[in-house]
Amino acid sequence: MIARYAVALTWVLDRQRSTLVVALLTLALTALLYVFIPKGFFPVQDTGVIQAITQAPQSVSYASMAERQQELAAQILKNPDVESLTSFIGVDGSNITLNSGRMLINLKPRDDRSNTASEVIRKLQQDVAHIAGASLYMQPVQDLTID
Repeated sequence: MIARYAVALTWVLDRQRSTLVVALLTLALTALLYVFIPKGFFPVQDTGVIQAITQAPQSVSYASMAERQQELAAQILKNPDVESLTSFIGVDGSNITLNSGRMLINLKPRDDRSNTASEVIRKLQQDVAHIAGASLYMQPVQDLTID
């Protein structure tokens, strides 16, 4: 085993430039793959549905939270890629506090819209940024999730 290692080491040392070029090409390929390969555990899937969580200050009343949720919903429905949404607030199995709400945003079929779900999320974030007293967190619904 030591003799084989000595032969391999001699071979590499006799070809130092080639070995260095191979090492640099490997480094460059690794950097390219890092840039272009998707970073998530699962690739983001466009199922046409976006899940949204809304949050307001903890001191918000039910009526004020309902008003803020309706304002967010109205702004979301103005987007041409959004078909419909369902919205609820209050304490239940999903929401543990009064100051949080949920929305399920249904997008138009992929052929009828110009943007992917991720692009729609970015546009919606910009559209609702001016609404004071409420934060909106969105993510596309995936067929396969790990909970």
